[in-house]
Amino acid sequence: MNNSNVNRFCGICPTCRRLIGVNPRIKYEKCPYCHKKYDTRYAINFYNTVKRNNLNNNTQNNNNQSNNTPNQTFQNPITAPVQEHKTSLIPSICPQCHGQIQINSNDETAICQFCGTKFLVDKAVNNYNINNTTVHNQGKRGVVESVLYYKDKAQERQEQRIDNEIRRRQAISERRKERALQIINDTNKLRNFLILFFSILGIIVLTIVYFSAKTKINKAKEIKMHKGDIKLEQSYHYFIGQNYNDVELYLKDKGFSNIDLVETFALPKDGDVNAEDVKAVSINGNSSFSSEDWFSPDSTVRITYFREPQILTTTTVSTTAVTTTTSIILSENVERGIPETDVQEDTSVQVPEANIFDIKKAVENGDYSLVTPEFKATMDAYEAFYDDYIACMNRYTNASYGDDFAEFTNIMNEYFDMLEKLNEWSRKIDAIDESQLSPADDAYFLLVTLRIEQKLLGAIAY
Repeated sequence: MNNSNVNRFCGICPTCRRLIGVNPRIKYEKCPYCHKKYDTRYAINFYNTVKRNNLNNNTQNNNNQSNNTPNQTFQNPITAPVQEHKTSLIPSICPQCHGQIQINSNDETAICQFCGTKFLVDKAVNNYNINNTTVHNQGKRGVVESVLYYKDKAQERQEQRIDNEIRRRQAISERRKERALQIINDTNKLRNFLILFFSILGIIVLTIVYFSAKTKINKAKEIKMHKGDIKLEQSYHYFIGQNYNDVELYLKDKGFSNIDLVETFALPKDGDVNAEDVKAVSINGNSSFSSEDWFSPDSTVRITYFREPQILTTTTVSTTAVTTTTSIILSENVERGIPETDVQEDTSVQVPEANIFDIKKAVENGDYSLVTPEFKATMDAYEAFYDDYIACMNRYTNASYGDDFAEFTNIMNEYFDMLEKLNEWSRKIDAIDESQLSPADDAYFLLVTLRIEQKLLGAIAY
C-alpha cells in the first residue's frame, strides 16, 4: 500500500509528544522522530484531547477578560487613567512533555497546563516554530526520513549478514584446521604403529633366519664330525609299545646291522601292552638314549619285546638263563635223589617256557627264594628310597611355614638332597640290562617297579 496517498490525521506521539501525521488504517506506526512504535488511535485521541483543552482554555481566558471581577473597583472612564490591556497569546510547545499550549508572549516564564513544568516562553515558542516547520514539511521530510531509516536498517542487515558470513567461514576454517590436524595425528600414529610393527616383524624374521642358519651350520658340523655314524633322531621312548618287527625294520633302514631280538614273558595283566610290543631298546647297553645321540653302524642293538606266556614251546635260552634254570633244576633233582652228574652232561639244555612262567608267578605271589640276593637288596633299597622320597614330598606339600624360616630351609635342603639321590638311583636303574636278568630277577624288578608306581599315584591322589 502506498502510504503517501492515504489521508492522514493529526496526532501526538505518546513518547516524544511531537505532532505527527497518523494513518488511521494502520494500528501501529513508528514515530519518525524518536522511532518508537505507537498506537495510531491513541495518538489521534491524544491530539484531539490536547486541542480540546486548548480551546477550552482560550474560551475561559476570553470570558475572564470580558467580565469584571467582584472585587474590581469602579473608576470613572473619564477621570481614570488610560490603561492598555494588550494580551497576546501565541501557540507554543512545552519543552518537557511536548504538549501544545497557548502562552502570553509578554511573559518570560510560564507553567505547562499538562505536566505543570515551569519553562521559558522563548524556548517553548521556538519549539513550536520548529515543530510547525516540520509539520508543513511533513510529507517531504517523512519520506526522506523513512528512506534513510530503511536504508540504515538495510545497511545494518547487510553488515549483520556479512558478520555472520565471516563468522561462519571462520568456523568452517577452524573445523577444517582441526580436521586436518586430526588427520595428521592419525596418520602419524598409524605410521608409528606400522614402523613398530614392521620393525618387530623384521627382528622376528631375522631371528628365525639367524637361528635357522645357525641350526643348519651346527647340523652340518655335527654330520661332518660324526661322518659315517648314525643319528636316530628319536629317543628310546619312541620305540616302546611299537611292534618289534616295525622297530627292527626301522633300525635296519637307518643302517644298523647288529640287531638282537630278546623275548620276555612278563606281559602286564593291566594296560594296553600287547604281545610283540617292544618293552625296551638298548644300543651298546644304553637303554635311555636321546634323539641327539650318534652311534656307529656296527653298534649292538638289543630289542626286548613281550611274548604270550601261555604258548608252550621250547626255546634255547642264553647262557645266563640256562645256568640259572639249570641250577634250579639241579637243586630240585638233588632233593628228589637224582645225581647231579646225570644232568650236567647235557650242555645244550632246553627249558620249557612253562617253568619260566611258574617262576615269575611264584615271585608275584611272594616267593623270593629264586631272586638273586644282591639284586633283591638293590631293588629293596630302591623301593625304600622312594618311600623316603614320597614322605619328603608330603612334608614339603603339607607344611605351613609361616614365619619359621629355619623350618623352610631344612625342608628345602632335604628336598634337594632327595633330588640328588633320585638322579643317582635313576642312573643305577637305567644301567640294568633287563635282557640279562633271570626270570625271577626280571619278575621281581617288575614287581618292585609296579609297587613304586602305585605308591607315587597314591601320593599324588592324596
